[in-house]
Amino acid sequence: MASSAPYWKPGKGAAIAGLLADRQGIPTDVRLRDGTLHRVINSSIGRDIGEDWEHVLTNVTPVVEMAPKAWFLTSEVVTVSDPDTSQVLWANS
Repeated sequence: MASSAPYWKPGKGAAIAGLLADRQGIPTDVRLRDGTLHRVINSSIGRDIGEDWEHVLTNVTPVVEMAPKAWFLTSEVVTVSDPDTSQVLWANS
């Protein structure tokens, strides 16, 4: 008999991953703890087997001409904000 338990559980960065997924196509600023700021237009999110945190690859599908590609871990994120309103959508507490 097959198990009804989910085979995948969200990682520790699920809130950030979900927020970025919900904002596909909407410019979103992600600041990392080293001070780097990424302008995210679209993202591909995953988590490697055995890892606790999701990784994010940005601006590649489709390619965004004026937004550089980036790769980071959700564990590095300090804030996620809307660049048009400066509203902080998520902050590391």
